[in-house]
Amino acid sequence: MNQVQVNTNVKGQFVIPVAMRRYWEITDQTPLNVTNIPDLGILIKPSTNPPSLTDEEYMQILEETKGAWAGDNWPETEKRLDKLAKEELKQLHQNSW
Repeated sequence: MNQVQVNTNVKGQFVIPVAMRRYWEITDQTPLNVTNIPDLGILIKPSTNPPSLTDEEYMQILEETKGAWAGDNWPETEKRLDKLAKEELKQLHQNSW
């Protein structure tokens, strides 16, 4: 099996066909490397050594994917986090005097 066509869901996710998962011995515990190859496509392959990310790269990924988790109402979550941050700053300010 060299190539198959799959569809993505609304979140851009797709399923790797079972025959390919078996061939490559991909399980739910297998880390995958995803590489963008400009003007060609995306390369996905199993990895025994997942790449490490810098804090900046990690934060960029979090920013780009915020609200993408199933069942998450990001606007409400963002409001709640802003409120918690303001309360924490207020406490820090009060304790500094």
